[in-house]
Amino acid sequence: MQSQEPIGIGARNLHECLLIQLAYLDVLGIKQPYAREIIQTYLVELGEHKFGKIAHELKISPEAVSDVWEFVKAKLNPHPAHGFSATNTRDRDTRAMYILPDVIIAKGESDFEVEVVESRRFMLRVNPMYTRISSELPKSGTMSSEDKRHVQQYVGRAKLFIANINQRRQTIQNITTCLVGKQRDFLEKGVRHLRPLSRAAVAAELGIHESTVSRATAAKYVMIPDGEVIPFSHFFTPSLSVKDIIKEMIEKEGRPLTDAQIADRLRERGIEIARRTVAKYRMQLDILPSSLR
Repeated sequence: MQSQEPIGIGARNLHECLLIQLAYLDVLGIKQPYAREIIQTYLVELGEHKFGKIAHELKISPEAVSDVWEFVKAKLNPHPAHGFSATNTRDRDTRAMYILPDVIIAKGESDFEVEVVESRRFMLRVNPMYTRISSELPKSGTMSSEDKRHVQQYVGRAKLFIANINQRRQTIQNITTCLVGKQRDFLEKGVRHLRPLSRAAVAAELGIHESTVSRATAAKYVMIPDGEVIPFSHFFTPSLSVKDIIKEMIEKEGRPLTDAQIADRLRERGIEIARRTVAKYRMQLDILPSSLR
């Protein structure tokens, strides 16, 4: 059960839930020094912000403990199945689920690399026995014409099915590679550098229909180089949203900003927005208030 999605289910306690997710991220190459040791032994102290105590006992710097705290907040989910619960509609809608990426964009030695996860996890082929029988049909004298038609029909269907699956994988690979080229600044520098981009523009670049791009990326998720898993729809945006700006402000804050302070900074950028609206957007982004960050 623990190997199934959403990652983290089937755990006997919170420690195990987080460690299961940590092990999965480790397989994806997303690591955080001292995260395993702190979660195993000092999870309560971490939640209470006793960074100095943890650092003293592990003989590491308080900054390293703080980095683990930020990693846990950003990458791990204490309630991996919360999004499936029907007991609290408001919480179900606002609490993000732990989602597995369909595509991974990673920083290689010289450039970004694109990997379709399905290609690594699954490999389809026609049963070798049927392949052999199909190739020997013309000279087979032991099979009836009906058996020959049966084998030809079903081997042909299987090969067509596999070809369609491979074409789908190649299509999403090509689309993602195109997105990497057009949104390189976003991948390297953050959401403030997200360029306006439409599905039609990507379709024109690849020589396919816009609906093909829409179908290939619908309900699909991609892991970007910083480890965040986002829907493909984030790449297709006419302009940067207020939510994105609020999220970036909070990610880069030194001392936690209150909702009123965020509203003031947005006003300095020419964006008029009430404090209550900031609080609403912050909750939709699943970000804690300043007193708990």
